[in-house]
Amino acid sequence: MATNHPLSMKTPLGKCPVGLDQNKRNLVDEKKRVVVDQLRSLKRADADHLMTQLNALYFVYFEPAVTDLDALRLNETLDIEISRRYWLSLPPRPRHIIVVSANRRTPSILAQQPNADLSYYLKQIPHAKDDQSVWVIQPDRKVYTVNKDEWLDKRVFLAPGATVFLGLRDLPVLYKNLNQQIAHLLSHRLGP
Repeated sequence: MATNHPLSMKTPLGKCPVGLDQNKRNLVDEKKRVVVDQLRSLKRADADHLMTQLNALYFVYFEPAVTDLDALRLNETLDIEISRRYWLSLPPRPRHIIVVSANRRTPSILAQQPNADLSYYLKQIPHAKDDQSVWVIQPDRKVYTVNKDEWLDKRVFLAPGATVFLGLRDLPVLYKNLNQQIAHLLSHRLGP
């Protein structure tokens, strides 16, 4: 990873290049601004907790690229032409799960355990048993909503570095999609 690039961002991981396409970076910055503004307008302690956590995290635009050679061979349209400068960053494999909860001021970082599922990690978080659904953001940036019945009845496994989001409860109708917006914003989180 290049660390002397002029468009680098200081993060807990060191200096990370964040790309040259300012428009795409602006998409993520705008998404974060909209979410933070909505949280601020709620004027609730749990919304303030989430706002604090989101402001402490780093978000970047991820350019999706197909790396499956068989898929590329079968469908040429998946083989994108790269017209800008890009970097490939391969940080060490994380050995933790991150839990972002409206009930805490800071994200919880839990050591990943072999064969542990979502219910194992949720038992370690106060008030998690009260949530009817959570959002799981896997490291490949796919976002899943998991209902309480699902995580109690069947095992939901998390990849190393996954993020679990416990959203706001009892949202007004005007903010009914806010938890979903936050979960999708978390899919742009840069981190190990």
